[in-house]
Amino acid sequence: MQGARAVWVAVGILALAFLVGVLAPAWYFAGRLVDNNTAVRAIGELQQQPSRMQTALNSIQDRLRARGFVRDSIESLKRATQQFDTATSTLKAGGGVSIGGFGSGDDVQKTIDEMNAAWKKYKPALDPVANFTAIPYSDSEREGTQLNMDGRELQRSVTTAASQARVYTPSLEKSLAQIISGLQSSSDSLATALPSVVLIGVGLR
Repeated sequence: MQGARAVWVAVGILALAFLVGVLAPAWYFAGRLVDNNTAVRAIGELQQQPSRMQTALNSIQDRLRARGFVRDSIESLKRATQQFDTATSTLKAGGGVSIGGFGSGDDVQKTIDEMNAAWKKYKPALDPVANFTAIPYSDSEREGTQLNMDGRELQRSVTTAASQARVYTPSLEKSLAQIISGLQSSSDSLATALPSVVLIGVGLR
């Protein structure tokens, strides 16, 4: 009876050793791989926002010149700005991307920091346009539809923001592409290492 109990204890110990030595590392690597791939998809969507902001700014400029309706373009700018700002804040806090590869983490984090620094400089030029809520035109029988004081202020803000967009849009897009590339490289390293971790663990059992 005691011999049978000892056998079962030994089996339990071996099973626990297997879980710790093989399955735990494998689960860890697999989890980091999933996190990286999820981050790549999320940042891929984020990558579209800088060009959307620039497109919205250009649209607002054109519509102001034509004395057209600007509200929908302003709302588009505001949505893109808010989405990008929320995402970059999450990245800065470390909650939006998991870097699980070998040797690429520092490079990716450095790029994230550079992107956040660029965004911090760019966003103040966007805010006056994205947050504009007034009516930009006044109408008169004599002069027709003209920019009023708020409209002229909006025009100045849009001109400034559009100028900044020409500088920062390529910079932000480049940073996001580099982050995606780093994460994909990290994922490749994890995918390569995972079978080896399992085989080594099995071999040591």
